[in-house]
Amino acid sequence: MIRIINIRDYPQWLERAAKYFAAKWSADETIYADSMNDSIATDKPTPRWYLMLDCGGEGEEADGPGNNINGCEKGEADGPGGVRIIGAFGLIDNDYMVRTDLRPWLCGLYVEPAERGRGLGAKLLAHGRREAAALGFDKVWLNTDHKGYYEKYGWRYYGDYEHQSGAYARVYEADATRVETPRLILRPFTESDAAAAGCNSAQAAAMRYLPDMVWETEGEALEFIRRFNMDYFDESTPRVMLAVTLKDGGRCVGFAGIGPKAELDDEIELGYLIAEEYRNNGYATEAAKAMVWLAFERFGLDVLSAVAMPENKASRRVLEKLGCAYGGARTFADGNIFDYFRLYHTDTLPGPDWDISAIYKPEKMGDFFDVRADGYNDHMLSIGLSGGSNADYIKFGDCFPTTDAALKILNVGCGTGLELDFIWKRTPNAHIVCVDISRGMLDLLLKNHPDSHAKLTVVEASFADWAYPAETFDIVASHAAMHHLWPDEKIKVYRKMLSTLVCGGHYIEGDFMVEPILAEQYRIRYEKIIKGLPEKPAAGEYHIDIPFTPDVQIELLRGAGFARVETLDEKLQPHGSGAILRAWKK
Repeated sequence: MIRIINIRDYPQWLERAAKYFAAKWSADETIYADSMNDSIATDKPTPRWYLMLDCGGEGEEADGPGNNINGCEKGEADGPGGVRIIGAFGLIDNDYMVRTDLRPWLCGLYVEPAERGRGLGAKLLAHGRREAAALGFDKVWLNTDHKGYYEKYGWRYYGDYEHQSGAYARVYEADATRVETPRLILRPFTESDAAAAGCNSAQAAAMRYLPDMVWETEGEALEFIRRFNMDYFDESTPRVMLAVTLKDGGRCVGFAGIGPKAELDDEIELGYLIAEEYRNNGYATEAAKAMVWLAFERFGLDVLSAVAMPENKASRRVLEKLGCAYGGARTFADGNIFDYFRLYHTDTLPGPDWDISAIYKPEKMGDFFDVRADGYNDHMLSIGLSGGSNADYIKFGDCFPTTDAALKILNVGCGTGLELDFIWKRTPNAHIVCVDISRGMLDLLLKNHPDSHAKLTVVEASFADWAYPAETFDIVASHAAMHHLWPDEKIKVYRKMLSTLVCGGHYIEGDFMVEPILAEQYRIRYEKIIKGLPEKPAAGEYHIDIPFTPDVQIELLRGAGFARVETLDEKLQPHGSGAILRAWKK
């Protein structure tokens, strides 16, 4: 069994630790001994010194030089069959670098040659980041001559900086897994949290709703903390559990975490628990919001899942405050029934204390696109609803008939006309009327198609309230435009499209369509945004995404009076894609 101990907590190891560091780094032993004594005496967060121990057996007591570390084999430290030092590192104010403004520095990282290749260096680095977080730091630094090693474990090259010796070294930085909110600090569990964690977990709510997280004794909690931090804590998966502590006093009042849930096919689950005496203060919501921010903005996740027992009303309220969408009931292998929720990363969260009602400020539709016109093409080609580049526009163009006839086509919400060349590739003699509310977009459309002006008519107007001429067009088209309308607004536009088509004409829609749970999340989001506006907006007045499922789109088209609706492409990605529908007029 592997343990990482802090000399501050296990001073019995100080003399041996000082000798170990001195031997490995060919330095004066007294320098290390003095610093380790400082780590024991000081109230400051640094210095700190750590040893990685191979304690031998599993689940047995161990005696080092006067110490007692649970789960290790009895024996003399470094003796045959006993506790062995197999690695070490320190956290100090400065590692002889001229950049005295950076702290703390991870120093003295060492793994015994015979133990290398087992990922122990990665465990030591991860432990250093956790300890830095627990000590109140947001980042940790190191200097090295190595290139390519630290990058594998989440460290970022910061630059070459001068050492006090005059030489230069590569400096790396890494984020400490620590999140601060107005009232809370979320940081990795430490051994000193064992008493509070054990007490919190033994309460009735934990035993009812989180039986796997119940520890009957402080010793069980301590063993769990050690084992989780050593073997399971992993930001790359991610699998992270953080202590929820009060800024005022520092008490550990619960936990919040994310990690794969086997019962959900390893979807990343959000979990949280606040001790009973601290409930009804909003701490669970505050901690959960911080964990969502960490998952989405730090770890780069696109979606989180969560479950709550139907009777756990408090947990459901937290999930609803986060904007999670309900996805039905799930029965687990043990027979328990849970309500299932999901939360997608639809908006950039500005910080751990984000406000669901304020993360998206709607802009007037024309203004939104006018200010973004110059970069619109690059943006749309980079995100590609169906895989990036111009794949969406090629796919959309391929839905038009191949003909030399002089078709009349209406393209609503045309933007800069990225799809036009692919339409003309199939219908080279078509005349296309392009309607868009943004003058800036239309100007770019004309600029980007200088040889096609004779086949173009541009109209600056909102397609939601434009006066559609009766029975004029062979085809009406829209690409990535209709997902800004609420259903009752959308069906009115569909009826106008129907009226402007000639008999036997058809409408082609390529748009952002999503699976049901994400559609529900967007509905919740839309309603919260609308409530924040001074008055009910007109159809298409504001730029607000409100995508629906293909099934809902089909029903709306049928409800508008189209005789037949067919699906040309329904390859929905987990977060939506450019599905394509075609609707026919009699």
